This record gives sequence, C-alpha cells and structure tokens, in this order.
Amino acid sequence: MPHLEKPFRQNIALAVDGGGIRGVMVTRALMVLEEALGVRINDFVRLTAGTSTGAIIAAGIARGLNASAMHDLYVELGPQIFRKTWRNLPGLKYLLRYQYDSRPLEATLTKYLGNITMGRLHAERPDFNMVITATDVYANTTRFIKLYKPRYMGWRLRDAVMASSVVPTIFPVYQHRYATPDMPPPAGEEWIPEPRAWVDGGIGSYSNPSYLAAYEIAFCLADQGWRLDNTTLISIGTGKPSPRGLWKRWTRDFRRNPRQLFGPEWVFPTIETFIQDANLQQLRLVRHFFVDAVAEREGSYDAALDFRRFNVELDDPIDMDDAKAIPRLSELGEELGRMILADKQERFGTYDCGAPVRIFSMGGSGTVV
Repeated sequence: MPHLEKPFRQNIALAVDGGGIRGVMVTRALMVLEEALGVRINDFVRLTAGTSTGAIIAAGIARGLNASAMHDLYVELGPQIFRKTWRNLPGLKYLLRYQYDSRPLEATLTKYLGNITMGRLHAERPDFNMVITATDVYANTTRFIKLYKPRYMGWRLRDAVMASSVVPTIFPVYQHRYATPDMPPPAGEEWIPEPRAWVDGGIGSYSNPSYLAAYEIAFCLADQGWRLDNTTLISIGTGKPSPRGLWKRWTRDFRRNPRQLFGPEWVFPTIETFIQDANLQQLRLVRHFFVDAVAEREGSYDAALDFRRFNVELDDPIDMDDAKAIPRLSELGEELGRMILADKQERFGTYDCGAPVRIFSMGGSGTVV
C-alpha cells in the first residue's frame, strides 16, 4: 500500500479546477488518497473550492460523499449527459445555442446531492467551508458562492453547482434568482431581471480556484482556527494539454502553419492561451503572496501556507465532453493519485524579472527569481 510521502498539516483545503468529464481524474486520484490514508475525503478536508467540474467535487465533499461515490457520479453522468446527437455535428454545433440538454446533469446532481440548501448544509456542518465560482451574465462578473454568505443560504446546493457548471455553447444558460425582497441587488444592478442568467464560473480567470481558497484561509476563516502556518492547500488540475498535441490538432498534424488559419480558427488557440495564462496566474499568486513572501518576512517556510499543486500532462487533448475517454481518465487519475502521495508536484514557475528582486507584498517583502 503506497503511503503519504509528506504529511498534511492540521487543516486541509482542496481546490479543484474546471474541466468537464476530466473531473473523473480527480475523483479517481482522491480514491487513491483515501485508500492510502484509510479515511474518507470528507473526514479530513474542511474547505473545498471548485469551478465547473471542480464545483461538483467541492459540493460532493461538502455533502459528505466519499471519493468512490463521486467517481460513480461521473461514470454515470458522462454517457447520459454527453450523448452524441445531430447537435454535435462538426459543421453545426457552434451555430446552435447549446449542444447538450442540461436536465440529465441536474437530475444526477439531485440524486447525489439531494435538495439540501446551502443554509441547511452550513447549519449541519458549521466547521466546513466551500467556495464555488459562477458567472453572473448580466452583471459581467464572477460570483463567489459560499456556505456562510446570507445571499446564498436559500440556494439549493445543486443550484450552485449548476450555476458553476453550464459551459456556454455546451449547455443552456442556467436561471436562478440572485436578488430577493430580503436581499436586494447591489447598487447599480437594479435593472437586472430576475431570475438571473448564470454560466460556467471558469469563463473568467477562475477556472483554477486555488487563489480563492488561499484568500479564504488567510483572511476569512481565522475565527475557525485557520492560519497559513497550520494549513495544507491541495490544488488539483484536470489535465494540462501539451502544446504539441493542441497544435497538432489545430494545424491538421502540422500540415498548416498559424499564418494559414482563418479568423474563426483562432478562437480555440486564443481561449486555450487565456485558460493556461489564467491558470498560471492563480498558482503563481498563491505561491508568491501566501508562501514565498510570508516565508521571507517570517524567516521560515513553516510560517507560510503549505501549498501543493498536482496535475498531469495530456499528450493528446481530451475534450471536456468526451465520455468515451472515462476509462483512460480513470487510469490518469491513478497516476495523479500516486503523484499526490509522492508529493510530485506540477512545476509552474514564477514571475521572472531576470534577477532576484525585492517587491512589497502583504506588508513585507518577497523575492521573485
């Protein structure tokens, strides 16, 4: 039985990226972690942060599901939701409002999460915290849905997950109230009709919610005993496509070069670059502000956040709706789980000024190399 190479600290937080069906990898990796530790994931993780498919996992842990049950959710969910029809024909799918009916997704979430409200879950588990991202379309902003926020206490848990998970063009826009008579809209948003329109929380810069989790630990949960020096934050990706694999697809096995791409063909390279840059930004911000800068100020990394990032590189891209890839994703999840146990982290670099420099951060100075 493999063991955990580097022990976790007293408080453990988990942040999971978006990625559609690739969430299978994360649930299988968490199964490996559960088997090695001999305890359920929801018994030792007390803060979850998630976007899109990460929101499903974050909510599943909040609801008390173990990793095996969440893996079963994905295995059941994938073929039902991502069933290929005429809507997915290559020349047609991007001309439609959406490719897949979201009702099977909502039905499966209801089966596994039930009808519990955020407020009820918070009352049942007051020592547990969760952050889910969702995009408020009319307001053009990402909302951070938390168990303890009064505005969201009346939401059902599955509503929060749906609001975070409906990727534009993949699923229809989700509708749910934001403002109520007891909780009026923020100033300047009185014009927005209710129920509001919601789409995937990762269309902005929060497909990777690790910075949100670190901020919650550092600034929001002190009254519950959370501190940087007693917390391990585990950030798990849903597979990083290799640039070679992506450009092989976009250029038809390199028979073309970027100068030959037509306008609409630039959509996918542009989106992928944005996603990867935003992902790196979140990781580097966490490491700089909550790890390196704190360690320099306090004189020891023991005072800083124990931040660990794990991901696997995909030689061949796996689309977020490729349900046929579930067996392969489970295999990759095994690999990802072993990486977590061995503390084999993803390398994501730092902001580079060409030489070590000192910059002001969090009331002290940090070194960028």
